[in-house]
Amino acid sequence: MDHQFHIPSVYNMADDIDRHAEDPGKTAIVWEDAKGRTGEVTYAELKERSDRLAQGFCQMGLTKGSKLFILLPRGAETYVVYLAALKAGCIVMPGSEMLRSGDIAYR
Repeated sequence: MDHQFHIPSVYNMADDIDRHAEDPGKTAIVWEDAKGRTGEVTYAELKERSDRLAQGFCQMGLTKGSKLFILLPRGAETYVVYLAALKAGCIVMPGSEMLRSGDIAYR
């Protein structure tokens, strides 16, 4: 079977996600935490929150190519941070709350 894929020369995941914000009620994230609490975030909310945080990153002096190590527990807000970093042009270094101090220092 011959598959052909269209791979764009430039791809911006943030633009792709923000495109879905045009439908204000469209769900982007559904979550449940360890205590059984649940919730959801729409694409419109994700766009608004990540836009605001990206502006904050830029005001703090982060620019295109700045390296940003993100060490957050899994959760809906973590997606906001990752998306905001990409919008600000940062190079994202993902972390896990399971990393030890030596792992963090290495990164």
